[in-house]
Amino acid sequence: MLKLLKPVSLCAASLTIAACASTGIIPFSQDTYLIGKKDASPGRGVSLSTKAEVLKEAHAFCAKKGQETSIVRVESTPTEPFQFGSTELVFRCVAPGGSAPALMKDADQVIEIRAK
Repeated sequence: MLKLLKPVSLCAASLTIAACASTGIIPFSQDTYLIGKKDASPGRGVSLSTKAEVLKEAHAFCAKKGQETSIVRVESTPTEPFQFGSTELVFRCVAPGGSAPALMKDADQVIEIRAK
């Protein structure tokens, strides 16, 4: 019985570690970065702790550069039964008190299609 529990425990531990893994900071474009993290917390919904960890990591990254974090986009996928949730953050590091322009600008024109 003890021989069976050891592999099961190792498998469960490795799944937990892999499920909570962070991508780390990834350069997204010239001055924009991306970070993502899986969430294997039990239950359903979005884990606020995962979202907070991603934000803290982004803030620490920008602080090392002597800059502040400007969030471009945050996307969270809720945890569902048999499916890990995730949080993805796209951000820029800007001068203290500064702001980053939006990644996408609003449309200049609106095209209307009318069916007859």
